[in-house]
Amino acid sequence: MSHPRPTGRGPVAGPPESSPALPPAPPVPPVRTGLQPAPGRPGEILAEGAAPARAGESASHRRDLRASLLLGLLCFLVYNANLRSISAGDTYPARYLPFAIWRYGSVWLDPIATITRQGRPSPFWIVPGRGGHSIALYPVVLPVLVAPLYLPAAAYLHLRGWTQQRLERTARIMEKLTASLLAAASAALLYLLLRRRAAPKVALLLTLAFALGTTTWVISSQALWQHSLAGLLVIGALLLVTGPCTARRALAAGALCGLIACNRPPDAILAAAIGLYALGWAGRRAPLLAAGAALPLGLVLAYNLVAAGNLAGGYGIAGNATFFEHDILGGVAGHLFSPTRGLLVFSPFLLFLPWGFRRALRDRGTRGLTLALGAAVALQILLYAKADWRTGASWGPRWLTDLLPLLVWMLPPAVAALGGAGRVAFVAATGAAIAIQAIGAFWYTSASDVPIFAARGANRMRAAWDLRNAPFVAELRHARAPGELALAAAPPPAPSPPARSSSSPAGRSPITARRCMPRSCWTATWRARPRPSSRGPMSRPLSPNRARPAGPSSSARQASHPASICWPPSRKPTTTASAISWPSGASPSWRRQPAAVLSSARRRRRGGPGPARTAPSPTACATRSRLSASASRRRAIGSPPTPAARASRRRGAR
Repeated sequence: MSHPRPTGRGPVAGPPESSPALPPAPPVPPVRTGLQPAPGRPGEILAEGAAPARAGESASHRRDLRASLLLGLLCFLVYNANLRSISAGDTYPARYLPFAIWRYGSVWLDPIATITRQGRPSPFWIVPGRGGHSIALYPVVLPVLVAPLYLPAAAYLHLRGWTQQRLERTARIMEKLTASLLAAASAALLYLLLRRRAAPKVALLLTLAFALGTTTWVISSQALWQHSLAGLLVIGALLLVTGPCTARRALAAGALCGLIACNRPPDAILAAAIGLYALGWAGRRAPLLAAGAALPLGLVLAYNLVAAGNLAGGYGIAGNATFFEHDILGGVAGHLFSPTRGLLVFSPFLLFLPWGFRRALRDRGTRGLTLALGAAVALQILLYAKADWRTGASWGPRWLTDLLPLLVWMLPPAVAALGGAGRVAFVAATGAAIAIQAIGAFWYTSASDVPIFAARGANRMRAAWDLRNAPFVAELRHARAPGELALAAAPPPAPSPPARSSSSPAGRSPITARRCMPRSCWTATWRARPRPSSRGPMSRPLSPNRARPAGPSSSARQASHPASICWPPSRKPTTTASAISWPSGASPSWRRQPAAVLSSARRRRRGGPGPARTAPSPTACATRSRLSASASRRRAIGSPPTPAARASRRRGAR
C-alpha cells in the first residue's frame, strides 16, 4: 500500500484510522486596532502607530512648557510693574530672616531684631522664645525655603558692607522680587495642571484669571506672606497626584503635603484632603507618601520645641483664646459676599463655580479628587468664619488666597460647557476681576482699612458692609501710590548747594552772610572750631599742594550747621546753639577758609591738634569788630596801630 509523500506543510497524512489526536491550538490574541487605553498606567496610550503618537504627544508637551514659561515671565513683569511692595507686620520676619541665615547662620531673630522691629518697641510679629531668644510669630518654613534666592543679595552686602540702611534697601527689593517669582511660578505650573483637563485656550484664560484676577496679584506677589509659598505648594501637589504614580512622585507628593501644613497651620485641612486622595493614588507606594510628609513635619516640630518650647511655635506663645469666637453665619457671608472682603466680589468669575463643580462630579476619573477638595474648601471657609473675617489690614479676602488653586482647578468643565453668551459673561467677569486687582496693585495704601476698623461695639462689622468703604472704591480717592522701590534702588543724590533762606541776614544764605562779616568774626569762628581729639592720619597739617581728603563739602557742613557762624550783634539770629556739634564722619578741622583771611603759614598748620574751644560770645564779636574798624581807619591815615589792635592780631595769628 503506497503512502502519500510529505509536503513539508505539516505532519504526514496517514490513514484516518492510524493518525494520532492533536492538542488544540492556543487562542490567538485579538489585534489592537485604533486607540485603546493601556492597562496599568493611566493616561498611557497604545496603538498601531505608537511611535507617531508618542512623537505628537512630546511635541504638545513642549508647546505647553513654552507657553507656561512665557506666562510665568509675563506675570513676573506685571507683578513688578508697580515698583513697590505691599507688606505688613506679617511679612517682616520673612523679609529679614534669610539675611540672618546667610550672615549669622541663625534662624533666630536676635542678630536682626532691631531692623525687624521697624521702630516699634513691642511688635506683635516678634515673640520671646526659650533662652531669651527672639523668634518670629509665624513659621520659619517660608524664610528658610527662600533663603537660597537671597545668596546674591548677601554677597552684595558682604562686598559693600552690612550697614543698616543698605540692608533695609536690599531686603525690601529682595522681598518683592522673591514674592513675585513665587507667584509667577504658581501661574506657570497652574497652566500645566489645567492642560490635563482643558483645551489650551480655556487653560490660558483660567490661568490669567488666577494670576491677575485674584489676590494672587495683590497679596502673594507683593510681599512674603505665607500665601506666596502656599499657592505654589498646593499647585505642585495637585500636579503630582493628577499624573502617573512613581516612587519619586509619591515621595515628593508627601513632602509637599507636609510643607503645606507646616507653612500655614490652617492649610492642614487642604493638605489632609490632598493626602487622603493621594493614599489611593499611590497604592502600594503609600509608605513613601507617608515618609515624605513626616520629614518636614518632624523638622518643623523639632524647631518649635527648641525655639518656643511648644509644638505650635510662635502661635503657642501668643495664643488668643477669643480668636475663634465670632458668628459663623456672619463670617461665611462676610468672606464670600461683603464689598470689602468678599471672595465673589473681588473675583466675580468664581460665580460660575457651582456649574463647574456639578459637571466635575460627572467625570469618574476626577470625582474622588473633586469631592475631597470641595470638602476641604468648605471646612476652611467655616474655620475662617469663626474668626474676624475682616482679616486685618490687607487687600480683599487674604485668608482665602490658598483656596484659589483648588477653585480654579474645578472650573474647566463649567467653561467648556458655556455657550456664546456664557463665555462672553465669563470673560467680562474675568476682566472686572483684573481691573479690581489692578487698583489694589497701584493704589492700595491701607487708607480704606481705617473706617473698616474704626467702629466699635455691637455694630462694628457694619462699616465692612458699606460699599463706600470697598477698597477698590475708597483707594481711588487719592493719587496713585509711588514706586518707592525704584527710589530705594537709586543711589543717594549728591548734596545740592544751599539755597537762599529768608532766615539768613538780608535774605542771604549762611555762606553769603559769612562773606559779609568783619574779619575779626571770621577769625573768632576759626579759633572756636572743634579740634581732633587724638593725632592720626587726618591730624597732620595739610600743605597747599596736598589733595584734600574726601568728606562733606564746606558749604554742605555750613548749611547744615549755621551755629558755626559767628554772627555780628546787628545780624544775630534769634536762635543760637550753645555748642557746635558735628555729625559723625564730618571733619570740620579740614574746612578751607578764604585766602584773604588766613595767611600761608596759618593754612599750613590749620589741621594741627589743639584743645577744643567754645564759640565766642556776641560781646567779644562786637568788641573785635570795633577794633578792626579802628585799625582800618588808622591804616588809612598812616598812623601806627594801637597796642590793643596788635594784641588782637597776635591772638588771631595763633
